[in-house]
Amino acid sequence: MTGIEFATDARNIIQNVISPMLSITTIISQFLGLFLILYGLMRLYRHNEGSMMHRVSPMGTVMTFVAGVVLISYTPELSVLSNSLLGGGNAYLTNTCPGGGVDQQTGVVFCPILGYLQEIPAGSTDNTQAIKTLAYAVLFLIGTISFIRGFVELIKLGEGQGQGGVAKAITHIFAGVAGVNAESLYNFFENVLTSNLT
Repeated sequence: MTGIEFATDARNIIQNVISPMLSITTIISQFLGLFLILYGLMRLYRHNEGSMMHRVSPMGTVMTFVAGVVLISYTPELSVLSNSLLGGGNAYLTNTCPGGGVDQQTGVVFCPILGYLQEIPAGSTDNTQAIKTLAYAVLFLIGTISFIRGFVELIKLGEGQGQGGVAKAITHIFAGVAGVNAESLYNFFENVLTSNLT
């Protein structure tokens, strides 16, 4: 396989596989968040009944609402954590594509994965850049899923289930932030290692 074929294949994978998967993940996250908020309202009703009080943890109800709100719109939370931990921010978290009219105020559609297409120019023969960019796009998707799972794990934390609930939830959240910012972390460690070696 020549360099131009691989770079074209990498562009096609990012555009036709990873980007739709991120869109599906976002839609599932929004529906799950809505379901969790409705479930939290049902839990509040159970708190009011009194007889079910021993089965429904108040902290679990709070965590259900927190997870539901975060899952409906996880991008701002992911962006805040990325900016707080790594500084400067991830350009792909704010990447938008014109058209679609999804956001009535700005008129743009959020599409972070397609920002990676700019790193593989059409007709490029640089296999190394294509492989790295494809890996970053895959890690962005995996990081997003991990971030979402971390907030779902918080519900178990509120219920008091499992010994390692806190560690598991926090690990998923921070691993998600690291996955989304894989390129920034790679550049950081590359700069640190090269500066220490010279």
